[in-house]
Amino acid sequence: MALGKTTATLAHGTLVEARDCTDSLFRLVPADTWYSRPVPERHRLLFYLGHLDAFDWNLISRYLDLGSCHVPFDSLFAFGIDPKPGQLPEDKPSDWPSLEEVRKYVRCVRERLDEVLQQVTPILLDVAIEHRFMHAETFTYLLHDLDKPMPRQKPWLQGTVRSSICQSDNMVDVPAGIATLGQTGKVNDAGELEADEFGWDNEFGVQRIEVPAFQVDKHKVTNRQYLTFVETGAAPPYFWRRRRGEWLLRTFWGEIRLPLDWPVYVTHREAQAYARWIGKSLPSEPMGPQTVKNAGSHGVMPNPILNEATSIFFIGIPSRSRPTRWARARSAWPS
Repeated sequence: MALGKTTATLAHGTLVEARDCTDSLFRLVPADTWYSRPVPERHRLLFYLGHLDAFDWNLISRYLDLGSCHVPFDSLFAFGIDPKPGQLPEDKPSDWPSLEEVRKYVRCVRERLDEVLQQVTPILLDVAIEHRFMHAETFTYLLHDLDKPMPRQKPWLQGTVRSSICQSDNMVDVPAGIATLGQTGKVNDAGELEADEFGWDNEFGVQRIEVPAFQVDKHKVTNRQYLTFVETGAAPPYFWRRRRGEWLLRTFWGEIRLPLDWPVYVTHREAQAYARWIGKSLPSEPMGPQTVKNAGSHGVMPNPILNEATSIFFIGIPSRSRPTRWARARSAWPS
């Protein structure tokens, strides 16, 4: 099915936007860092430079029967060099192609795909765009975990940063209601998506869940609040450093004095431990939509996203509840 001209133009524009996002991250990587492996279980950084466009090519070329763009690279950057079962990767930098070869491959893929995008279904383009934005996030994590911080591209924060937005620990009432989760459509027995729009396989099947009234923190937990927990013996978060009696925060661009009023950046387990320590709980997934619906009337920070990382809200419900996710508001984490 060919797309209409307007739809194809919009789809191509969104794909270009996604490419610009990941390209901006790739431009941050120093030339001598591409063969680094910041996280032992993950690939070298070079893999991700080729992987995003190899994924687009393999996805779309099969649909349009385009053949191969570069047979070895189509395969290499689809999966990488897998380690032996149960072991960490053992590949060497010399096992990988040169940086210029990979960049040439990326240019070739984009030129060929851009010629045929009008023939690609919207759902397939959504898969490519979603995949690219996911890797933009995870690639940022990898860069943050390099041995040396990223070279500063612009003036960066120095010293302590204060914000009045996180000073209050007030809670607000959220009324009972019905939360709607999921979307229409399904994945059939052949593993094919039957839906009008893209979604992951576990997102299909609309559910309407009755959510009892609860309370939610008006603001996210700050470094100041979490520091109190650390001072009782809890382990500090991964990017905190302690030097000469002072707490520092390892940011993407380097270390600064711990900004006490910034939202704390912790793992899910750390968030759970802190919640238990203060006698609260993390919100369940259905509580997210219910909170968003009522955010404006209570001044709750807008658009909390139920996801797997970063800053945390808490709710005033008994700890016997077993929430599945916890909340993040992207706009509140300094960029």
